[in-house]
Amino acid sequence: MYSCGDFTCAYSHKKKNQLSSEGKYSADLIAVLDKHGNKDDLLRHQTRAISIDQNLQDIKAKFTSKEHKSFNATTDRYSGSEKPVSYKLELAKMFGNRDNIQQKANKAEEKEKKGGKLSDEELAAKLQAEEFKISGFKP
Repeated sequence: MYSCGDFTCAYSHKKKNQLSSEGKYSADLIAVLDKHGNKDDLLRHQTRAISIDQNLQDIKAKFTSKEHKSFNATTDRYSGSEKPVSYKLELAKMFGNRDNIQQKANKAEEKEKKGGKLSDEELAAKLQAEEFKISGFKP
């Protein structure tokens, strides 16, 4: 399948690289363009990976040192299994939403004390908050 936008993006990166070393361009994207063109949607996969990686970097930039340590320890545990960048992004989002998760867990506990039945989301928030607590994060 051919996607004009993927090709245009990759070609733009290539031109930026050729005309000037200033600005951001992706050497990986250029390599895919030069070696494969847009065969088998490889450009789309590469542009998606770049986007996910940028989102991951933006989220991690806001981490505390403890969050960085826990994130790295978690992802290092799976280094041999080659977890995709999307896994790391989801993990980073969870770390970034830690306070929100804790608030949901607190509300779920209040609901549970009043005898209310918890939804799947509320149960998940409680479990995630418990995992954060076990990992040494303060509620």
